[in-house]
Amino acid sequence: MSHISNTKLRLDSKEAVVRMCQLLPELFTFRDRKTFKSYGHANWKCDFAISVAGANYEVGFEKQSDGTLKPLVDWWSSGGLRKALDGEEMPVLMKGYNVAKTALESERLGYTTALAHMPNGKYKMLVTKNQNKHKFGWKTALKKLATGRILGGNS
Repeated sequence: MSHISNTKLRLDSKEAVVRMCQLLPELFTFRDRKTFKSYGHANWKCDFAISVAGANYEVGFEKQSDGTLKPLVDWWSSGGLRKALDGEEMPVLMKGYNVAKTALESERLGYTTALAHMPNGKYKMLVTKNQNKHKFGWKTALKKLATGRILGGNS
């Protein structure tokens, strides 16, 4: 019996998923393997997976024909993903992914990034200029992050 949900969510960068795991190791761990854990400890096929803190199951990612990545998720209650990701819309995953996309794009533009986990549970990213190459700074990057507009990505 399959418990794997057909999510509508699509991501566009494996690099950003890897970076998310590097930036937020207390929440996510990258698993460079072709299976992920789900109900009954079944190992479902995928292109790569991540472990999520507080969950027994993992999230697998499957590359689609258009190049996007489809998350493969087993929402069965014993797996803990619904709670760990704060629901089936996966806002915890999406926040981490957006932070990673912002960091990657900022660094491509010649900025240095640093991430701080605040006592209230939120994250703040500091983006600083390197050699004054660009006209916008960390306030603009934080504003784009806070409003869900990702530098160099889709909103």
